Amino acid sequence: MDSGRPSEKKIEKPETHVEINQPKINDRFNAITKFAFATSCGYQPGNPYKVNQDSYILVPNMLNTAGFHLFAVNDGHGLFGHKASQDIRAELPERLEE
Repeated sequence: MDSGRPSEKKIEKPETHVEINQPKINDRFNAITKFAFATSCGYQPGNPYKVNQDSYILVPNMLNTAGFHLFAVNDGHGLFGHKASQDIRAELPERLEE
């Protein structure tokens, strides 16, 4: 008997299968080892000679461990921001390696 309504079809959903590949321990060393940095001096009206207070830290293979890298950006602010930024750059890697 036709009720005038479209017939309902049972839609079968395909099974969802997600496979998670756990990397092998040695796969973590298969990484890109090229890196770069860029900094720019902030703007201060009336001071065209403002010092760039930023610094960066790049320590590849820290602790003589392949694949263990330290990357940091030190964003200096204030009158002595450049000094603080440079001090962190000089001290942080050494302190972390102690």
